[in-house]
Amino acid sequence: MLAAGYALEIGRDSPAVAHALAVSIVTWAIGAGMLATILLVADAQRNGRDPRPTLRSGASFCLSGAVVLALLWFGRRALA
Repeated sequence: MLAAGYALEIGRDSPAVAHALAVSIVTWAIGAGMLATILLVADAQRNGRDPRPTLRSGASFCLSGAVVLALLWFGRRALA
């Protein structure tokens, strides 16, 4: 998420490119969070632990990423 903010900051001369880069970074972060959550839940189930805390933290990460993605999307539309 910080990398997306940095992409927006360095791309002041070309806002469209900076916005596309920021959206791409956040989208990849959400995907990586989803994959990590799936792998950690599978590991917890395999070892007999309760997977619910892992699901909650993974869902929280992905939801916060989705909120940032929505802010980037609608913020860009509002500025256009």
